[in-house]
Amino acid sequence: MLRVAMLERDLPLRERLYDLVKKFAAERGEPCRFAFFANEIDFLKRYDHAYDVIVIDTELSFSDGIRAAEKIRALDDRVGIVFVSCDAARAAVGYAAGAADFLVRPVHYDGVARTMQRAYGRSRQKPARADGAPPERGSANGRYFRQNV
Repeated sequence: MLRVAMLERDLPLRERLYDLVKKFAAERGEPCRFAFFANEIDFLKRYDHAYDVIVIDTELSFSDGIRAAEKIRALDDRVGIVFVSCDAARAAVGYAAGAADFLVRPVHYDGVARTMQRAYGRSRQKPARADGAPPERGSANGRYFRQNV
């Protein structure tokens, strides 16, 4: 199951990303779950390693998405982080913060599919525990939750 958290404040973009990621998962026969967060503070307070991929807007409510990603990366070196921005020049900073990939608006299916493949692949390849076992997975604690089976 593909578990995706989205920290995206732009509702139309969030819905577009949801549709494109849902299509990516459906084409692979992979069920998926989504959790949407209005801001990074709520997300970081509740972070429980429940996600394979986190999609982050580079411009968040209380801080820059790059800083939020650095905090996430300090908690979890396995999760695939994907940035979304209007500014392609921010990509280098995003990769330095540990991003698996970077999407530039407007987003299109081909780019989202390539990005999800990289990010999801990263989360499935890197064991988070020294013994090589997959990490314990918590539950999604987003304010708004959807599941596609």
